[in-house]
Amino acid sequence: MRCGRAYSTSYDMPLALHLDHHESLDDIRHKVNAGVRSAMIDGSHSPFEENVKLVKSVVDFCHAMIAASKLNWGA
Repeated sequence: MRCGRAYSTSYDMPLALHLDHHESLDDIRHKVNAGVRSAMIDGSHSPFEENVKLVKSVVDFCHAMIAASKLNWGA
């Protein structure tokens, strides 16, 4: 995160970091709280009903933190 902030400040350019294919809400919470502005939850390894609950919890959290969210429903 420090490198990204330094780059953004040095070049007066906005920068956003995206987490791709994360599987844990706790991990996403930790990183969004640290400044990441976009996260993808990959619950494709879970049964569909569990995946829906996980996706909803990530979307609710990310939107409350003004961060973008993306999902992977799986097959």
